[in-house]
Amino acid sequence: MKSNSSDKSNRIRVTPSTSQRLSIPQITKVGLCLAFLIAGGFVVFMNFANSDKAFAYVNGDYRSKASGNWLQTTTWEKYNGSTWNAATLAPTSADANIYVMTGNTVTVSANATVDQVVVNSGGILSINSGITLSLANGLGTDLDVSGTLKNAGTVTFAGGATLVFQSVGKYQHNFTTTAGTIPNATWNAGSICEIIGYTSNATVPSGLQSFSNFTWNCPAQANDINLNGGITSIGRTLTIASTGTKILQLASGNANLNIGTDYIQTGGNFVLSTSSSASNTVTIAGNYTQSGGTFSVVNGSSATGTIKVAGNWSHTAGTITVGGNSSTTVGIQFNNTIIQTFVSGGTISGNIDFTVNTGSILSMG
Repeated sequence: MKSNSSDKSNRIRVTPSTSQRLSIPQITKVGLCLAFLIAGGFVVFMNFANSDKAFAYVNGDYRSKASGNWLQTTTWEKYNGSTWNAATLAPTSADANIYVMTGNTVTVSANATVDQVVVNSGGILSINSGITLSLANGLGTDLDVSGTLKNAGTVTFAGGATLVFQSVGKYQHNFTTTAGTIPNATWNAGSICEIIGYTSNATVPSGLQSFSNFTWNCPAQANDINLNGGITSIGRTLTIASTGTKILQLASGNANLNIGTDYIQTGGNFVLSTSSSASNTVTIAGNYTQSGGTFSVVNGSSATGTIKVAGNWSHTAGTITVGGNSSTTVGIQFNNTIIQTFVSGGTISGNIDFTVNTGSILSMG
């Protein structure tokens, strides 16, 4: 049967649209726009990814152009609002922002008063022995450290002045024969306080406070040093790298230490207490890693030491020991509901018991 001619009027006809071709100039413009967008996005990403603070330079800013002395004009250049020029004077607290740039070490060898100082990642601000760096109270943070502040002198604060260590910032306590004072600061997560210089000093440094990461690394240490319970918690990692030929002691009597992530020992001799009948507990929220040195735990007669570990255990070298008498004991407890791994290879000496707490799983490999 033939279809009715009226069916044709109900048919839908699809007509291809006329294609539009871009001209060469148009293609070039589109390509340039895409390139600018990609480049702009990359710059924004790098600015956010960079751990340094991003600042817009203003008239009167200083920045280091080479390593050198703070008071030497050859160390600095100054911004006039549009270009950087060789400095004719060293910066002071009367100037705008002062930047220690990546790769430069600026040494403070004479007393100076400053503010709005920014130490960029990879930059070093070093204070010599016997020298005072005074922080005036200017706009914002008065000393902002993403690089390293190496201190063998004194840092003082005017009322309201602030010192901040950013997530990649480091403080190095570089005293040798005297204890020195760690300046009061804000320690952002990831920042490090490192004790590096002690030789004949036998006294605990002043200014112990709540740190994010704390490292003891004194290869020339010639005296035992007792922290006298001045540190009770570490936000992240405690690292014992070197104590020379002597020991680093946590406390004289009872003391507890909470470690937010890991305990790492690569050398040195760390002891919680040498007192009789002392009771000491270290709680490690992360991993225990020892590849060298000696963890003496407790050395006093009838003393008790407890190490609680929530992460993995790796004791590949070095010694864990306990002194005192036959009544001196140490307990190492694994206390997590996830699987914890155990790697051995170091030396265990003395009355040390390992306990896998109820609900915990320890994988011995």
